Amino acid sequence: MGAFYNEGWTWLDLGCRGIDWVYLVCYTDERRGYRPAEARQEQPKMIDAIFDWCVRLLVFMAGQLGITYKAINVWVFVIIWPVFTLVLIGLLIVQWLRIRRLTRTMGNTR
Repeated sequence: MGAFYNEGWTWLDLGCRGIDWVYLVCYTDERRGYRPAEARQEQPKMIDAIFDWCVRLLVFMAGQLGITYKAINVWVFVIIWPVFTLVLIGLLIVQWLRIRRLTRTMGNTR
């Protein structure tokens, strides 16, 4: 794992199998003595294992779909995840309105 610091930015080569270059960009404020866990190399091994598994899954899915790793990353984290989140928020509001309406209806029948 290579790392270098330049004007407050940290570039880390994650060196994942199946991917030529994967870089994680983290802003660091070295004046305050803050560096992300990746730069300090204090991440628990479980987090690294989960991250590596997820990257391998995305690389596999990209290969099965015939698209690149970057494209599947955009689809999952920029399109699908936000849409899914908005749908869940919409369902939450609908359920809240139904419960509110039922509560009012039950209160009027007493």
